[in-house]
Amino acid sequence: MTTTVNRRAALKMLAAASALGLSTACSASSSSPPAPAPTAAPQQPASGAAATTAPAPAAPTTAPAASGGTTEIVHWSWLTASDGEVWQQMIDSFNAANKNLHISLEVVPDDQYGTKVLSAAATGNAPDFGWGTAGLRADWVKKGVVVPIDDIVKQVGLDLTDFNDLPLQRAQYGGKLAMVPMDIMCLQVELNVDHAQAAGLDPNNPPQDGDTLLSWADKLTQRSGDTVTR
Repeated sequence: MTTTVNRRAALKMLAAASALGLSTACSASSSSPPAPAPTAAPQQPASGAAATTAPAPAAPTTAPAASGGTTEIVHWSWLTASDGEVWQQMIDSFNAANKNLHISLEVVPDDQYGTKVLSAAATGNAPDFGWGTAGLRADWVKKGVVVPIDDIVKQVGLDLTDFNDLPLQRAQYGGKLAMVPMDIMCLQVELNVDHAQAAGLDPNNPPQDGDTLLSWADKLTQRSGDTVTR
């Protein structure tokens, strides 16, 4: 018997297929500021993988599958270089493993991404899922460009305890999950111990706040006239 795969089922299967890669990437990271994260399904106009947007009912981006056909899932990403290559491999692996589903990937320059998504959402042509930076897409959720995915996460059995707490918190809006964390960017200060000691600073007691960090930076900086030499 042939079964028609609708958009919701396709996205559920996509989330399930992505879960391994996403949970692996996140569970290996330590807590720190969250980074690009994936998300969920589309709705009315008002991105990890990524924040899913919602096209207007009149012009859905995902083509419904005819009986025995393939459901097309539209995905926008800003990843390039080696990150883009790895992401393309993941998309290709998913497509190969799911003959009734196909993700069409379009790379959008990161400086144009937000504008293009909002423009597409306004005309009902937003992608089914894309990328977003956790904590920076709350307005998109408020406008309905990105929709909650809690029900999909439950249905596919995604274990949120596999993820770091901080990215999960940043991926929520109004108590609902809007994104699936993909990775974490850890921003750290590298300190030259010899330079710190020469400046009379204790490298074993590094700055714990922004003001102290700026004070250390000033003391560690050497100038020759208007030129910074170190």
